[in-house]
Amino acid sequence: MFYMLNMRVISMNKIKISVIIPTFNRNNLLKKSLKSLSEQSLNRNEYEVIICDDGSYESAVTIVKEFENKLNIKYCYHSNKGYRVALARNEGIYLAKGEICAFIDCGMIVIPEFLENHLKLHKKNNNNILHLQSCVQDFGCST
Repeated sequence: MFYMLNMRVISMNKIKISVIIPTFNRNNLLKKSLKSLSEQSLNRNEYEVIICDDGSYESAVTIVKEFENKLNIKYCYHSNKGYRVALARNEGIYLAKGEICAFIDCGMIVIPEFLENHLKLHKKNNNNILHLQSCVQDFGCST
């Protein structure tokens, strides 16, 4: 079973970047990631966040709804049939409207310039694949 919930209609502006976050029973960590994404220096109409739930029994919908007025956010869910994080990420790619996809793990807390820096580096490097470890802060969040 797969379903998708589009929490907010995105404006007519072109989405530059889609942030894809797979999750499984990590609502507290998801909330921290979404909070950091809601504080980005990039205009929120220029990016979207896609939460890909890998069959959680701890519904992430309530967490996602908390951010529907702060982020352009989508939520997709598929039944729990074992660890399928790659499938969850691929579903996020399928739903993405951005020119670029950025993947972060559930629980990552990104700096306010994360998405802006990501876009700048893509332009500078002719849209090659990037790995931006320096743009992430590790606060030792436990699961």
